[in-house]
Amino acid sequence: ENVIFVHQEDCNWPMQEGLVLKKRFDDVFESTRYTKALEALNKTKKEIVSKAKDLKAELMEQGAHLQATVLTKNELENYQENQENTTSELDRLKTELEGNQDRLKQCTEALEAVRSFSTQIDNLERQVQETERRVLERQQGLDHVLDGTDAEIQRDLADFDNLMQQRSQ
Repeated sequence: ENVIFVHQEDCNWPMQEGLVLKKRFDDVFESTRYTKALEALNKTKKEIVSKAKDLKAELMEQGAHLQATVLTKNELENYQENQENTTSELDRLKTELEGNQDRLKQCTEALEAVRSFSTQIDNLERQVQETERRVLERQQGLDHVLDGTDAEIQRDLADFDNLMQQRSQ
């Protein structure tokens, strides 16, 4: 690959001292600079590979954090939506409860009215029974029962009262 062109005077250069020979090879092939550049490239490559590994690990860690954050955000949104639904359901139930309380109050008032009427009916039935019993007792105590309508009996009573007043005067 490499061809070395030398002048005839220098044709014995491969037989020279080691230090001079090395210098000549270094000049020809520039191997020292090549070696240093190769070492620098290898060093840079190792640094880049190391840094890439570190960045990849950090990227994986950040990806895991991102997934956890997205999951947490989704859960938070679900909880907020659930809270809104629960709040609206609670408001609906409160409204329904108020309506039911109004209906309960109306029903309680109606029940109290029915109980009051029932008590009045019971009292009136007792009064009717008591009155019927008294009438029956008085009818049994009377020797003579008046026949006629109430109007006729009232007229007869008024006539009797007038007659009694005339006699007393």
